[in-house]
Amino acid sequence: MVIIPGLEEKGLAIDLDACATVLKDAIVSEERVCGCPDDGAQAYLGKALARHRGRFAFPDDFNDEVAATIAKWISEKYKKQSPQGDLIQSIVEVRVTTDSWTNPSFLTLYLLRNSPLPAVWPKEWKDAIAGVAKKASASKRYPDIDIVLTTFDDISAAEYRASYELDWDGLSTSR
Repeated sequence: MVIIPGLEEKGLAIDLDACATVLKDAIVSEERVCGCPDDGAQAYLGKALARHRGRFAFPDDFNDEVAATIAKWISEKYKKQSPQGDLIQSIVEVRVTTDSWTNPSFLTLYLLRNSPLPAVWPKEWKDAIAGVAKKASASKRYPDIDIVLTTFDDISAAEYRASYELDWDGLSTSR
């Protein structure tokens, strides 16, 4: 589902998984609304379409054993008024890298923020990251997970390009 800026005030969104033919007679009397009135809205829609159709297909066991644990942690803490909630709300992208999906020797998750990291991290941040890393590392197939909290300014281009965006909408499960 994608919210388009020009359609939002009408309560409309686009379901990228649904495709249908509509008879011209059914819509000819409707008011034409520009969904992308400016370059920013057009770029947003373009990125949403690319993300929807261009996701990396993580292995099912990774989705079930690792990504689901991270997603649960994020969804439980996201709306909390707490240091952990503040941490989760500051994360704009999660990326994953490994040397091999079939026989990995390492697994790294990058939690990326736009804003700089504080000089001294709250204890709750360290505890939360360590706790979720321990839960997600319970997988039999994947090694202990290294979770790196960083910024776009601090991650190298090589690290970024060697990783894949973990997109919650795209998680496929084997169930």
